[in-house]
Formats: sequence, C-alpha cells, structure tokens
Amino acid sequence: MIPVNEPRIGAREVELVTEALTSGWISGAGPHIERFEQEWARYCERKHGIAVASNPRARRLGATHMDHGRQPGGPAHHAKN
Repeated sequence: MIPVNEPRIGAREVELVTEALTSGWISGAGPHIERFEQEWARYCERKHGIAVASNPRARRLGATHMDHGRQPGGPAHHAKN
C-alpha cells in the first residue's frame, strides 16, 4: 500500500485538540472559531470573516450573498490571491 498522505501531528496539535475536548468547545463555536474568523477577516482585509463546516455550505453561502455590498462589475469574492 502506498500512503497518500501521512499526518504530521505534533505536541501543539495534541494540546489544541485536548483543550477543545476538555473545554467542551467542539461544536461550531468557541474561542478557536472566533479567532480563526478574526484572523481570516484580517488576512482578507475585511471587517468580518465567517467559518463554515463544509465546502458545499461555503459555496451556498457565497452564492446566496454574492451581490451583498459589491459594486457592479466588482469581484464576487474577497480573499486575497
């Protein structure tokens, strides 16, 4: 068998997973999600960022709100390339 990808899980990853499990923040909310959303928004040079659970959910959200706050002829997404 040829491995496709071998996970690299270090002490920091184990620490973060343990923290999430012991704190009870394993659903779709909590300080890690909030921090991710804030850092993503900063990276994209936007006020807000939204984390979603799956690619289909992200695509649906994007398609539903694509024209919100967008100038005619402007880009439909806000991530930096």
